[in-house]
Amino acid sequence: MKTPQNFTSLRSLLVGAAAVITTGTVAVANSASAGPAAGSETCFDSGAPAGAAVVVNGTAVRATGKGYLNFYAPGPDATPADNSSVNFDVGPAIANSVVVPVESDGQTCLYNSVETDAIVDRSGYIAPGAFFTLQDGILRSLDTRGGRKYRSTDMVCGAPVIGSKQGDLLFVNITAAAPEARGFLNLYPKGATSAPDANSVVNYEPFSNIANGTTVTLGENAELCIYSSQRTHVILDVIGFVPAEQVRPANPDNSAARVLNTRATGSLGAGDTQCVDTDAAEGEAVVVNGTAVNGGDIGFINIYPDGAPDPAVNSSVNFRPGANFANGVVVPAGTDGRICVYASVPADVILDINSYLLAGTFVPDNADGSASRLFDTRS
Repeated sequence: MKTPQNFTSLRSLLVGAAAVITTGTVAVANSASAGPAAGSETCFDSGAPAGAAVVVNGTAVRATGKGYLNFYAPGPDATPADNSSVNFDVGPAIANSVVVPVESDGQTCLYNSVETDAIVDRSGYIAPGAFFTLQDGILRSLDTRGGRKYRSTDMVCGAPVIGSKQGDLLFVNITAAAPEARGFLNLYPKGATSAPDANSVVNYEPFSNIANGTTVTLGENAELCIYSSQRTHVILDVIGFVPAEQVRPANPDNSAARVLNTRATGSLGAGDTQCVDTDAAEGEAVVVNGTAVNGGDIGFINIYPDGAPDPAVNSSVNFRPGANFANGVVVPAGTDGRICVYASVPADVILDINSYLLAGTFVPDNADGSASRLFDTRS
């Protein structure tokens, strides 16, 4: 097997400076305007205490052009236009899961680069003391746009956070930029025994930027690795991590476990629901990446705990026909540890469990584990 390269060892790849972890908070100065116009900043009460990290699903709807949404913690040093949480184009809705550290006033803000409507659903928050942020905020750990594109023959690994260790669960936003063909990205722990192309965290189409807020459990020497099936630029932003003491991996080698692939068992029809067993204990949360494949129309899937009342109220992954879309989700374990997926239109669904957050680490928004809609600019 080819020896993996480190982030810093491939000259054509650009790497951000290393970061020092911290759990401190800073004072917040909030001055924002509301509305979907280009360049707007909309702030809202996260519903989470200071020191927590709120978990939301952000959806761009009816966009007027190619652009992005960015969720961020407000403050005097905030640079909302410098990062992206959801990349979109004109056309169907696009969603992404985002984890945002919460500062002293509990506010979270949303920036939109072009005019678009936005929907924000909150699933809960990671408890104070369980989520470690980076001293300088979000760390751009990798950006290949200054050099050549990432290739399927590249095996680049690295430890993006000083002070992290094997088994820590890293929360990241990873973007495929200007891919040359349909394909996918995968993040996996260094030393995992599964093949690099065994799972996917971002599915992309030619020359269309797409991001996913997802997780990866750090492997040997606290390193993660990146695989791309086609030539594309790769951007990796590190948000923070949950320490290994509060995480239980899905597999002994810290790799993801595939628990559902309807391409092998039969597609879901419109309005269908399928539930799967997990190894989650009572009070734990499942960290899962969901992918919609072969969608028959514009639609969505919702990943939710077994026992939640109305699966059609929220969406986890929005998709259109002829393209595959993925999103990372944190779902409280449902009845007997099961999680379920609902499809609004016919589609295949893949569910890959990354890990489990131990009881008390994730605080769900509602007692039944369902998400709450914080706002919808369409109304």
